[in-house]
Amino acid sequence: MKASHGLTANFLFLMASNVLSPVFSMVLVLAISHLQGVEMLGKYSLVMTIFIVGQSCATLGLSIIITREVSKAPQLAGHYFLNACALTGGLIALALAALVPGAWSVQHDAEMRLAVALTLLSLLPSVPMAYGEAVLLAFGRAADYVSVGLAENVARAAIGTLLVFSGYDVAAIAAALLAMRILASIVLVVVLRHRGVAFSARFDRALWRELIAQVPVLGSIPIVNQIYARSDILLLTSLGSWRDVGLYSAGLRLIDLARTLPMAYSKAIYPILSRLYGQRGDDFAAASRRFVRHGLLLVTPLTVVLCGCSPVLITAFYGASVAGGEPSLATLSWTLVPHTIACVLAQALFAAGRQAIDLRVNVISTVLSIAANVTLIPWLGATGAAIAMLLSMSVYASLQYFWTKHHVVDPRALEWVAKITAATLLGAVVTVVLLRANPIVAVAAGLAVYGGAVLGFGLVTRSELDGWRTQLDSMRTRYLWGAS
Repeated sequence: MKASHGLTANFLFLMASNVLSPVFSMVLVLAISHLQGVEMLGKYSLVMTIFIVGQSCATLGLSIIITREVSKAPQLAGHYFLNACALTGGLIALALAALVPGAWSVQHDAEMRLAVALTLLSLLPSVPMAYGEAVLLAFGRAADYVSVGLAENVARAAIGTLLVFSGYDVAAIAAALLAMRILASIVLVVVLRHRGVAFSARFDRALWRELIAQVPVLGSIPIVNQIYARSDILLLTSLGSWRDVGLYSAGLRLIDLARTLPMAYSKAIYPILSRLYGQRGDDFAAASRRFVRHGLLLVTPLTVVLCGCSPVLITAFYGASVAGGEPSLATLSWTLVPHTIACVLAQALFAAGRQAIDLRVNVISTVLSIAANVTLIPWLGATGAAIAMLLSMSVYASLQYFWTKHHVVDPRALEWVAKITAATLLGAVVTVVLLRANPIVAVAAGLAVYGGAVLGFGLVTRSELDGWRTQLDSMRTRYLWGAS
């Protein structure tokens, strides 16, 4: 029950971070667009793109190793933290020695030269920030780094908005971004000390060799992920019309928000799988199977709503001008099923040290995605891009399942996947049928049918429902001061 409670707490805090961070960032975006105009908005978008891509690559993927090893040996947290920071920080510093002058020479706008240089420098404080998060995740203390991250986002948005109101340019915003990142990294180190992490500045040659050996695979995964995530929009821009881009992007933004749910869940289960691997094999297999089922049960109600209510949601969020985007949204909503499976199984692969399999799946799916988009976009436009995404994501999950079964553990989850997909389809069909009568009634009926099918198929037991209720009550008492 203790591990289950920790999973629930970590998941809820990670989910809150994924949802709230974009909300705070939007305040600054709106201020720029209304006060400074589209040109500065474009400059800010480029700065934030560099920042986001940089953060995903800052640790070269090694934070996965830190979480895995610290979850097994918490007393070595400080040792792993300092050695990983020194190694990765040195490599990032060498890269910046080339990237900053290169970016300076490419940019002809003096304002953007400074802004890009400052944004690139934020990679350095991002290294201890990322490894601190990895250690706290291993400790089951996601609330600590989520709080620091949210505070950083709020401060960055507030200071950036004040700078925009005062007439400063994007370089000043980049400077504030760098300052907030440095401050946040310092605060996170203080939090680590508070949690009992003992920092021992001892060079570990064997650990460095082990980490360096992992860089080619783990460092490639975020790069391939970035290509996979952006290939559909880039190809749609080249092969389709601007209307196709708009229709597809409208649905994709809603799906991206829904994807934060399985991403937060998979991140929360990783320390648990890491601790179980290498102990009793039956426990690791049972946990993997349970996490696939629970992850799908968390996400598929969203598929019921997003697929069944796609015509209403598109016009409600974006207006009548985006009518016609509902087929894309309805198709993309089904990608949540294979995406969740892939997210959970990826954590099992990482826990077992088989990350090369995940990279292999990423590469194959990226090639397939590009080929499917090239074939379908000229024929079906935005809907073709959505079908290509569903196809590539389904292959992604299938390969992930196949190789996990043969090289790590057999999840034995195909029966659960089939039953949950059937329950989701029933709920979506009922929602579509009743949508014209009343959207609220349609959603309620669709989710009721989905819930009835879940119970009828035996996908949730009474003891699990009681356990979840107990955990939520405990969370409410602990974090909401007993509010009812």
